[in-house]
Amino acid sequence: MLVNYAEFMNLDSDALQLRFAEALQQRRLELVAAENTNTILAGPESKVIKKIPAWRKFITPDVVLSGGLFTLLFIIIIWGAMQVINTSRIQATQPPGSISEILMQTPGSATPQGGTLPLVTTTPVPSAMVNTQAVPTSVGSGPIQVVVVARQRAYLRMTVDNEVAFEGRIVPGNVYEFSGNKSLQLLTGDASAIQVVYNQENLGVLGGAGQVLSLNFTINGMITPTPQFTATPTKTPVPTNTSLPTSTPLPTTVTTDKSP
Repeated sequence: MLVNYAEFMNLDSDALQLRFAEALQQRRLELVAAENTNTILAGPESKVIKKIPAWRKFITPDVVLSGGLFTLLFIIIIWGAMQVINTSRIQATQPPGSISEILMQTPGSATPQGGTLPLVTTTPVPSAMVNTQAVPTSVGSGPIQVVVVARQRAYLRMTVDNEVAFEGRIVPGNVYEFSGNKSLQLLTGDASAIQVVYNQENLGVLGGAGQVLSLNFTINGMITPTPQFTATPTKTPVPTNTSLPTSTPLPTTVTTDKSP
């Protein structure tokens, strides 16, 4: 730009560039001296400017705000993890309830139709732990009430007034309560796996291990349904005469001619 300007004004471009270079050098020396003495010469007066600490170049308001938010989020995550761990420990140390406590529940406690009372343990309940003398309270408004106490895992189907109220595998220690107006049909694949209470009367265990049990509970009492089809005996085959053995032919005698 200086060369173009000098040529346009018919000036000596070399001399002009030399003066410009000397001015730049002088300005650089003044700035270096001002940094060393913390002063900057500006016209006839000089102003003292304090040095900015190096850490202030990195610690800005944005950095402080983002760091605070990250710290708060980290604290919330740690607190939530501690709450989950404490809840798991409390559930693991909670003792399971007994069968007698479940059967002797207060009248105010309501259990859904065909529902279960969950327990912590799912292992089979030994026979000695089942209180056969405990009598439960009323379990519904219907005149027919049946309570099934699960002793072992087994298949159970309960039909209430011709509608299936429960079908599946029962969990040891759980209590299943049913109430109906006309009839209740019970079917299980293992009679020894359940204890039955019918209209506040404890019937106990009604069969052996692996025995299929089918019961029909009505207002008049408990009925064991008869099978619809009876087994037809197979016909005995008529014996046939055994054939006599055939006679064995006698061996023939070979004679030798001794004539001359």
